[in-house]
Amino acid sequence: MNKYLVAGIVALPTYVAGLVGLEAFSLFNSHPVTTQRELEELVVAEKARLECKAPIKPILSSQGTARSLPKDAHGEYTLLVGELGANNRSIKHEVYHICKGHVDGEPSFLKYFFWNEPITALYEAFGIRF
Repeated sequence: MNKYLVAGIVALPTYVAGLVGLEAFSLFNSHPVTTQRELEELVVAEKARLECKAPIKPILSSQGTARSLPKDAHGEYTLLVGELGANNRSIKHEVYHICKGHVDGEPSFLKYFFWNEPITALYEAFGIRF
């Protein structure tokens, strides 16, 4: 068997396990967000920490996870936080995506999976910025 194929077979699951591990670590160190006001306060604090000027409209929903949406017709990003993602770490993660421009345009799968998501997970877990 080709040594590069073997390396890929070993490396990809190891990489995915590391990424999932970072996300899981963050969840253990998070606290739930239960009100719209708390969500808004967390977004404002996170934007200040990142020195981010992007307009973000946070919406607390009863469904789904946390996700960031591209700019709307008014030039505002939307941070939609469902009950499965309603915690301070998920909000930190999504605000980082918005502030670093990850939701602008359509990045390739490789760029998203091997650059945007890992650096965001590192920021979420340890506060490391790129």
